[in-house]
Amino acid sequence: RELIKSYEVFDTRTEKLDHTVIVWKESDNYYQSKHSAKAEPFDLDSLPASESIPIPMHIFKGRWHPSLTELPPVAPADFFLKRPCIFLPEHCNADKPEGDEFRTPGDDLIKEAKVYEILRQHPHPNICVCDYGCVRDGDYITAICLKKYGR
Repeated sequence: RELIKSYEVFDTRTEKLDHTVIVWKESDNYYQSKHSAKAEPFDLDSLPASESIPIPMHIFKGRWHPSLTELPPVAPADFFLKRPCIFLPEHCNADKPEGDEFRTPGDDLIKEAKVYEILRQHPHPNICVCDYGCVRDGDYITAICLKKYGR
């Protein structure tokens, strides 16, 4: 098992820690678990998959579009990968979205990549040079690779 991220969730009324949300990976499957704030610190290996929510990873990937720039196989050292935050809000059913306004993190990833593509093709003197590329996994984009700038 691999810990992806843990998030502390606070009670809005009391402003005290309510629980921790743990996102973890086992093989190629991602899960989200809830751990009580009153319990001992969580042990990743003791989290039961049967009581965890499987995360549908397709919502965190954007559909590849040929107008986008694909990252070379080896990313340059002075770049970083920007990936969507893997987290399902409570009561979210990603496989059965409600309404037409359901936007996935993958949709946002594509919109952001298209903006970078426009900036790359039409540079502006008041905006930094847009060096970027999309990390492609088959027909999907999983991350955007951006140039690191010093402070």
